[in-house]
Amino acid sequence: MGINTVGLAYDRAGNLYVMSNSSERLGAWSFPKSDNTFVTPAPAKQNIVITATDIQSTSDSEAKVEVEVYPLPATDYVTVESKNSSIKSYTLYTLNGQIIKQQTVYDNKVEISLGGLTSKVYLLKVETDNGNIVKRILMK
Repeated sequence: MGINTVGLAYDRAGNLYVMSNSSERLGAWSFPKSDNTFVTPAPAKQNIVITATDIQSTSDSEAKVEVEVYPLPATDYVTVESKNSSIKSYTLYTLNGQIIKQQTVYDNKVEISLGGLTSKVYLLKVETDNGNIVKRILMK
């Protein structure tokens, strides 16, 4: 290859790669090690990151909270109605935890405008005097 050799490189397995540029052509050659074996080492430690959306509910709190959300699937609005307590606030989330809307209410019934939202599933967290509950809202 001589003077036309433009680069040498080794990979993790120790194989040699030679680049040559002669007569306006590019050539690449690889020369593997004689045993041509290599084991990729596994990482010594691997971290798994879990992010929280702050949307939590337990069966105990859901048993105390009676909230109806209608109509479902929704188009332009949903009505949230609490049967046994006053609604303090609501927060509307995307499935990945992004807050779309939130409002303080202080009433047993609230109508939430959904204008401008795309057709998909959202999560609605409703805070009442008796606890919190999360409901799914399907947009048509």
